[in-house]
Amino acid sequence: MLELSLMAALLVGLLGGGHCVGMCGGIVAAVTVALPKQQPKVGYLLAYNLGRIASYGAAGVLAGAVGASSFFLQQVLPVERILYALASLMLIVLGLYLAGIWHGVTRLEWLGSLLWQRLQPLSRRFLPVQSPGQAFALGTIW
Repeated sequence: MLELSLMAALLVGLLGGGHCVGMCGGIVAAVTVALPKQQPKVGYLLAYNLGRIASYGAAGVLAGAVGASSFFLQQVLPVERILYALASLMLIVLGLYLAGIWHGVTRLEWLGSLLWQRLQPLSRRFLPVQSPGQAFALGTIW
């Protein structure tokens, strides 16, 4: 069963790669266009992507902590089964969305847009990017 879950997660990740190219690629291009021509861009790109990876990693730690809570709450509430069912449902919903059959997942994106409305003003503080530290902060917020 674990192998099927891992395979499904891998496929969702690969199929969602177009989104990453379109979104992250465009942002990275916009960030680097504003840099002075003679300045090497590698440090800025690394800092931006390290910031992005750090925030994704923090989100993963938080999700892992919620999942690990099932160990402590197993006598009170079947958290592990609930989380497993939610993850399975999400994989099905993403598959239907990627196949163009059902677009209900856009309702979840709407919830994310509410969070972005609060984060976007923070990201503007780091534009235009003048240092790798600003690139890191922008990547973390994005």
